[in-house]
Amino acid sequence: MFYALLIYLSVARFPVHYAMRIMSLMAVVFSIYLIIQWVSANVLGQYLPTYLNRDLVFKVEADEVRINLERYYSYTFRASSLFLEPSYFSFFVCVPLAYQLLIISKENIKRSMFSSGIITIALVLSASSSGLLIGAVPWIIFCFRIIKRDSNGIIRINPSFILLIVLLITGIVVLLTSPLAAQLLIRTQDGASIGARVLRPLAIMQHMGLPEQIVGVGLNNLHNYVKYEEIYTQYDESSLSFVGLLFSSFIYSGFFCFTALLVFFILLFTNLHASFGKAVWIQFLILSIYSGLQFSARFSFLSIVILGIIHLKTVENLNNNSVVQGSS
Repeated sequence: MFYALLIYLSVARFPVHYAMRIMSLMAVVFSIYLIIQWVSANVLGQYLPTYLNRDLVFKVEADEVRINLERYYSYTFRASSLFLEPSYFSFFVCVPLAYQLLIISKENIKRSMFSSGIITIALVLSASSSGLLIGAVPWIIFCFRIIKRDSNGIIRINPSFILLIVLLITGIVVLLTSPLAAQLLIRTQDGASIGARVLRPLAIMQHMGLPEQIVGVGLNNLHNYVKYEEIYTQYDESSLSFVGLLFSSFIYSGFFCFTALLVFFILLFTNLHASFGKAVWIQFLILSIYSGLQFSARFSFLSIVILGIIHLKTVENLNNNSVVQGSS
């Protein structure tokens, strides 16, 4: 109820462009720190902190593994800037990345490319599979914009972007020949976290009886349900309650809630027209499948951004119509 009220009250008051410019600046700062963090660890052998103050870390996540840097990095080092996990960093910077590529690039291409380049390099160095996936969305849309067919069906590339394409190809070659490529390849071959995040809930859904499929197993009751029904999968983790937003809507609340969520996504998409809004929507959908966004500030943030874009477009259309009617 709290997040529903927050979304409802924020949409009409959310300054999309102002907020995205502030977040873009913060994303660049966090990305620069992550790059420094990665260089410090891999070149100097010194691990920089992932938080400013332990007291500011959310108590639920302040476990001894992630707070104790020596213990955390003894397992594997993955730079995450001032975030406890690389996936948290990627969630924060991917929406500003879409804004830089799809909005700011129309205003100031040099500033857009600088900011986007810094953020993208940081995403790669974080070795976050989900971050690379949702970070690729705005880049793909951006490339479709600069590569078009003319009236004769011939593919044309905007000359001002030829240098950018050369730099991107060079960066990909350097990445694939670096030690970082091995880490990314190993995580991809292992499925990153897709087994526990996606395949496990699908397996659980197959074991659910008809009553549970209709009304669900109850909110936050997944752990107790799989224990009681003795459902085990090869992807089980210590936290048996973790499940992505899209699948949790079915497991927790059943078919009707799952259908309502799908309708919500469809209505959002049909009301979006700008490429920036569509990019954030695709990121939202991917994260809903992959991450546990339910009952969280992350779900609220993405909803507010997308609904804010829709509201902004509606207000602009109303203002334009008022001007036209006034002049006539």
